[in-house]
Amino acid sequence: MPRKRDSTTPTEPTDALFDEVLAALERRQISRQRDRTPDEVLLDEVISNLEDGEAPRAVMALVMAGPFFCQPVGGAGPLYSHPVDVEAFDQQPEEIATIADALLAYVRGIVHTRIDRTHPAPSIAMSGTVQFSPLLLENGRIVTFAKGAVRDLAVLQFERLLDLVGLRNIHVCGAENCSHLFVKTYRREFCSERCQKRTYKRRSRQEAREQAARNQARRQRRRQQ
Repeated sequence: MPRKRDSTTPTEPTDALFDEVLAALERRQISRQRDRTPDEVLLDEVISNLEDGEAPRAVMALVMAGPFFCQPVGGAGPLYSHPVDVEAFDQQPEEIATIADALLAYVRGIVHTRIDRTHPAPSIAMSGTVQFSPLLLENGRIVTFAKGAVRDLAVLQFERLLDLVGLRNIHVCGAENCSHLFVKTYRREFCSERCQKRTYKRRSRQEAREQAARNQARRQRRRQQ
């Protein structure tokens, strides 16, 4: 069910990044996307942005579109659909980058521990207090509302998404020379379409060389007969 918007929410955000993450939030309202759940879609986008160094997009999407309704401390108030003060992200690039690095290191550590049981188990902590309270929407629905520092909210949302999607579904890209993570659904093997095409093209060339070698060997045997 779509989330209701408070009457004080601006209808046309001017920040391009804000618009982009709002689009991710709208996509999250779709119950299924190619047989993927909204949580899988969001977590895959977040991890992809973390891997690509897009810290503001990753952290902002987590806080805005994660499982909990959130409001960073010092924000503009408990807006229903997108309760984030954009300036909190634009004015803190170093802090946001640090948060993104911590999240990526954490999820990579989880995958490495699953692959190699001798790898030290990762950990991540919230530095402050997150306050939870019920939030009544205009349609009468009551949801959990969380308020705290951006880092703490991002960690909270990330951990909850990992739990909902399942840690076993976070995989390393199957392409050669790529170690990016992605959310595996069904037979997916690669983090991106680019890696998929690159791998398939390499496999096709290898198969063509092997077929050419077999044909050459067959011709040589015929000459010897």
